[in-house]
Amino acid sequence: MDILTWFHDRSNITFAIAIIGFVISLYNFFRAMWDRRCAFTVEYISHNCTLGHMGHTQFIIRMNIQNQTSASLCISRMFLVYENQTYEFAFPAQQVWEFTSTHGKTVTNKKEILSQEMPFSIHGHGVQGAYFIAYLPETLKKELKKSCEFKIVIQTKNAKKSFNIVANNPGADLNEYGYFPVTAG
Repeated sequence: MDILTWFHDRSNITFAIAIIGFVISLYNFFRAMWDRRCAFTVEYISHNCTLGHMGHTQFIIRMNIQNQTSASLCISRMFLVYENQTYEFAFPAQQVWEFTSTHGKTVTNKKEILSQEMPFSIHGHGVQGAYFIAYLPETLKKELKKSCEFKIVIQTKNAKKSFNIVANNPGADLNEYGYFPVTAG
């Protein structure tokens, strides 16, 4: 009953409200600082599936990751989650596209585009647009070659964020540019 008598005094109620307000404002301040350190978005552009190494499906996704903070953002790992199965994106750079120019039977120019190497950093308020590759079971090739939905999980030093992706632009690079993906030989 001591607490009830303590709250019976109007000045004690005012004091308790002030303390609670101070604690909530401190929480909001630190929470806002934390959110600013790990604020980023993902923009899906296109995706494609090809037959990759040793019977695996090579899932290629092109997307932009935008850092919404002024601090540099370091992305250490990325995952594709499809039908409750998790697949990690390849961390060494992988060959995505290959272009060659020939003169007769002689190759005069050869250019390749690689996937994003991980880990990588994005400067404050910067955008990193790249291709990312995951190797999946061959059974998923047919399903992921068309429009589909999946999650992308991005792990940074400070947090792990999940993004729902509606992949409604399959093979856009093939259609737009006429490029053909590199397949394992």
